[in-house]
Amino acid sequence: MRDEQDSQPEAATGMATPRRRRWIGIGLSILALPALALLVLAQLYPDRTVALLDMLLRPLVANTRPPAMFASELAAARGPDRNEINPQLTARLQQDFPLGTTEAALKKALLAQGFKPVEAPRNCVQPVQNGEPLRIDRPVAVCPPQDQSKSLKYEWGSGVCRATVWIRWSTDASEVITLLDGYYNAVCP
Repeated sequence: MRDEQDSQPEAATGMATPRRRRWIGIGLSILALPALALLVLAQLYPDRTVALLDMLLRPLVANTRPPAMFASELAAARGPDRNEINPQLTARLQQDFPLGTTEAALKKALLAQGFKPVEAPRNCVQPVQNGEPLRIDRPVAVCPPQDQSKSLKYEWGSGVCRATVWIRWSTDASEVITLLDGYYNAVCP
């Protein structure tokens, strides 16, 4: 009977075999090497390390879906005709929020969809020039409308491609909507 107890594997008795310990050490070393490499890179190239981490981690936490209220319009916004989406977005907005709707109702609905307040990027261009939507063939930062309190944006993307829907409006003295526009911009370097 004593021989039967001695023949039981060491793992069953709670002790790891030297072979198992070696494999655990190898596995931990494999996990530690990228972390060590990242620390070295951070010391040598801090700006590049931040950009690398941003590129690697952004897809894990980034919003990858367009706003639900414009899903059908934006599904067709691929390819060379994507500039035609702006009138469709504006029409959809004006259908859901006809002129005369209160600003509070518009903001409440857009914020519930995930739209956020606008902050102006550096070196940006206006989305509308001379009353016409800007048509560009290169990636640019689009400036928010003049009165940033009367605009919201929704951003999404996957990997390096980013897309934005801008909503801007004007109100009269009684804070009802007198102008309402939607703009789409996509950047894929």
